[in-house]
Amino acid sequence: MIPKNTICLWFDKDAHEAARFYAATFPDSAVTAVHKAPADYPSGKELYALRSVDAIVERARKQGEHVGELVDRLLGCTLPWTRMRQAYHLLRLCERFGRARVDEACRRALAFDVLDVTRIDRMLRTAQKHEDQAVERGKLVQLDLVPRFARPADAFATKPSGGEEGSR
Repeated sequence: MIPKNTICLWFDKDAHEAARFYAATFPDSAVTAVHKAPADYPSGKELYALRSVDAIVERARKQGEHVGELVDRLLGCTLPWTRMRQAYHLLRLCERFGRARVDEACRRALAFDVLDVTRIDRMLRTAQKHEDQAVERGKLVQLDLVPRFARPADAFATKPSGGEEGSR
């Protein structure tokens, strides 16, 4: 049956309960859809609810140059919403494995024109597994961030010997 009237109701709170009461009051009426304002979603969750392709690409670019490029190419098709789960998966990989590792995996995938996030996930898991095994066997030693025997930059400066500059 085609509805004769479409009623739009706005509420500040208890909207579902009020809409059900309204529909129960009038015969042959029903609540057929509920639409929320973007401000109603919890902070950070509106991205998932609104499914904005541009917002997903922008968020991916913040994770790294190659992550952004891969997501841009992934969602650059005529039906981007069919690949949004893959984009979300890639963003979650950045949280799990770190931006640098995922960006490097994306760089390698793009070099071979691979836009398969499942394969990137598998690459990262395999690398993590091998690294963990190497640490357990003592074959992988974590290096300090500051090298111990690095010389200062002035140790590499060229100094003229004798009277003329540049002559030896």
